[in-house]
Amino acid sequence: SDCSGLTNIVIPNSVKVIADYAFSDCRSLTSINIPGSVTRIGNCAFSGCTRLNYITIPDGVAEIDYEAFADCTALTDVRIPRTVTWIDEQVFIDCTALTRVTLPDTLSVITWGTFFGCSALTDIVIPDSITEIARAAFADCPALTGIVISENTTKIGCKAFSGCSSLTRFTIPGTVTEIG
Repeated sequence: SDCSGLTNIVIPNSVKVIADYAFSDCRSLTSINIPGSVTRIGNCAFSGCTRLNYITIPDGVAEIDYEAFADCTALTDVRIPRTVTWIDEQVFIDCTALTRVTLPDTLSVITWGTFFGCSALTDIVIPDSITEIARAAFADCPALTGIVISENTTKIGCKAFSGCSSLTRFTIPGTVTEIG
């Protein structure tokens, strides 16, 4: 449906799931208030919301599905709460204005292409809970200057940091048994 004039959304507390493609391509959307009743954000739920510049994911959300915020090119800052235990592939792919992300220590994997093409992302701290950084997780993040990888990480996927041309601080802990 045409949501070209939609600029703000307030979702009621009765909503438990934001379904797949619910607000996809609502290009005028600048803000959204997600209530604590939401437990899952579906596939491509907000993908292509090119004016969405900030979002707080509330406590209560447990999973964020495939490309939920893909191509949200104005999104600059995301805080993900400790209740989130799964972030699917390419959730923030091509969020070109994203500079800062706070990841919770409840995640164990940074999935394939999660931050692929986040060209403004400068720094990220990998929580101690992360055991795997999957393929192309941070590929094409040319502004990324430093990354600290947890001692619990055992696997770094192929091209995980490909195209990170500004990366100057990168330490691989002795616990990593597989790279690429």
